[in-house]
Amino acid sequence: MENEKTSPNTLTPDLTEKLRQEYVQGVTNEKGERVYPSIDVLVAKHNVAKATLFRRSQSQDWKGQRTRFELELAQQKDTAKRDELAKESI
Repeated sequence: MENEKTSPNTLTPDLTEKLRQEYVQGVTNEKGERVYPSIDVLVAKHNVAKATLFRRSQSQDWKGQRTRFELELAQQKDTAKRDELAKESI
C-alpha cells in the first residue's frame, strides 16, 4: 500500500482566525498549562500549506500579537497576585 498524501486544507478566513488565535493566545494542554504552538505544529495539526500559513502569519504580525498578548497576560497575573497579597495582609 502506498502512502497517499492528502492535499492541504484551504486556508479560509475562519480557519485562519482559528489558527491565529491558537498561535497568539496559545492552547491549554492536559496539565492545564498554556502552550504556544509553532507554525509547524499548526501546519501538521490542521493540514494546511506551510508556505501559505507562514506568509499569512507574517503579513498579520502574529508574532508581535503573541508578544503583546503574553505581556498583557503577565501584567494581569501580576495585578491579581498583588491584589491577593494586599487582601492577605489586611
